[in-house]
Amino acid sequence: MSEGPSSFDLLVDGQPLDPRTFHMHFQAEPFPGGHEYRLVISDADILQQAIRTFGLGSHTIVSETQARSFMSFVPPLMSLKCGRHQTQYYGNTMSEIAVNEKECVMTGCCSPVVSRPATLPDPSSGI
Repeated sequence: MSEGPSSFDLLVDGQPLDPRTFHMHFQAEPFPGGHEYRLVISDADILQQAIRTFGLGSHTIVSETQARSFMSFVPPLMSLKCGRHQTQYYGNTMSEIAVNEKECVMTGCCSPVVSRPATLPDPSSGI
């Protein structure tokens, strides 16, 4: 298994995206949501954790606790192994995870990064 970006393949809405631009932040009700991701991971360390957490097989019923835990575990290792670029999407949910001896495939809802416009103080406030 190779380490680095080749250990992570990402599709958002069916289009390839650099996995270094993807981060995870669990939200039971994604905001703004509206997009679907598919992340294929062949990294040995993450794969071992997926096997410990979920077991081999395809799992469509994932508890919120498992999803939160695994989605917190993956991003630091992805960053360590392949680096980071400016985040474009946040994975918010895990609707399915399929785990075998070679890879795990996560799918779920994701959200684009939403920038809030800077707000200036009201001149009448004296600030």
